[in-house]
Amino acid sequence: ANDFVVQSGTLTTTSNNYQMFISSSVRLNDGRFKANGSTITVSANWLDDSTTARFSKDTSVVKFLGTGNIAYGNFYNVSIAESGMEVSIIGSLAVTNKIIYKGGTVLGAAVGTWGTSQNPLEIYPGTIMNNTMLYISDTGGTKYLPSYSGYPDLSLRCYVSGGSTFYLETGGITAGDVEIFGIMYHASTLDLNGQPFNCEKLTLAMGSVAPGRLVASSENIDCGSGGIDIQLGGQFIAGNSTVYCGGDFKNQNGFNYGNSTVILNAVSTQTLHNSTTFYALKALTNGATVQFYEGRTFYVANKIDFQDIYLRSTTPGSTWYFNYSGSSQTVKNCTVSDSNASASDEPIIATDNCTNDGNNTNWVFDATTLTWDGSEGTDWNTAANWNYNQVPSANSIVIIPDVTNDPSLGSYVTISSITIESGAVLNLNTYNLTVASDVYISGQLSASSTEQITVGGSWYAYSGSTFTYATSTATF
Repeated sequence: ANDFVVQSGTLTTTSNNYQMFISSSVRLNDGRFKANGSTITVSANWLDDSTTARFSKDTSVVKFLGTGNIAYGNFYNVSIAESGMEVSIIGSLAVTNKIIYKGGTVLGAAVGTWGTSQNPLEIYPGTIMNNTMLYISDTGGTKYLPSYSGYPDLSLRCYVSGGSTFYLETGGITAGDVEIFGIMYHASTLDLNGQPFNCEKLTLAMGSVAPGRLVASSENIDCGSGGIDIQLGGQFIAGNSTVYCGGDFKNQNGFNYGNSTVILNAVSTQTLHNSTTFYALKALTNGATVQFYEGRTFYVANKIDFQDIYLRSTTPGSTWYFNYSGSSQTVKNCTVSDSNASASDEPIIATDNCTNDGNNTNWVFDATTLTWDGSEGTDWNTAANWNYNQVPSANSIVIIPDVTNDPSLGSYVTISSITIESGAVLNLNTYNLTVASDVYISGQLSASSTEQITVGGSWYAYSGSTFTYATSTATF
């Protein structure tokens, strides 16, 4: 047929393997079309003048071969957007079992599938999805989400008891906003299955009692400027993953941090809204601001790395609380204000031109006095060998007391000043030492080769002290 119009009444195909070829468009006016298990091939438009179901799809297959519009389509199996063709969705397009994108372009409104098939989507190379959203409202069990870079906004939901799990296929996905919802008592889970996951915003939410859940193992997860929103009942099981967050981080008690690393990488300002425990937390974007919600506590169990950023409260002058219990901290060239870290296992050491912008507790800023304890051996560059678990920097005032393990340099060192107490020994170990101000020696300073010792202030060698100079050079 050319145009195929059902003006009124009901048209029913008489066979489950009936074949229809329509070289132009299908229009359902006041009539109904019962397809049974037929295969219907359409070259142009599918126009249903009503949002009511005038097409009884049964188990039929509808194939769109050309460029055209689909208005309020409701299908069982459908293939759209052949290579080089463009299909516009008007109103919506709903699919019960499976939709195949054939390599063309999809524009317009939302597409939704109930996903009774284990593979509810098939996407050919070259497909471009420029429609507003793709809904997958699942009917339970195990499903697979094909690898594709260019999903529109994506919504995963489940409507049956027992819940459903979507697994990413090899290659991972890139999408707009992604939301994963449990509906009523039915959990909906996206398992990244070892594949990369990229979106503009991630939202995890609960129905009445069942969660929307994301499960990661060791993947890279990149959420853009929309950030991460773990709503009440939503769950983010992070595993060993690396999570990039370019917007706000909201967590209503659903972030299971595992051994993950969260990297805050907004280019301007982003906010941590809820008390949250992280395993490792980083923020390294030069000039960016990380705001911590006033009055709330943020926990880090293993590692912090803050460099070249501002750490502030959401309300200037109001305190945010920081509880660090890890073993590795780096805070360099940061401006910090309104932070109370008194519950941390040790002070937060802010070095390399960090600025104390006021109202900070249990933070230690530049020009810190660092005392050697040698608790982990003789290596100068091991942070655990120093009282604040921090290797000295150019602004550090260094004290070497008489302890079991004497320090030995492992690289060139620049510090502000140094005191070597009676009975203590500092071994230069062939490496140069630069001291911006004064040197105080009551114990022993030992060179072994041609080290360069540069002193910007005075050299005080007290009674009983020793300087083993070898072939070194001292410059004042």
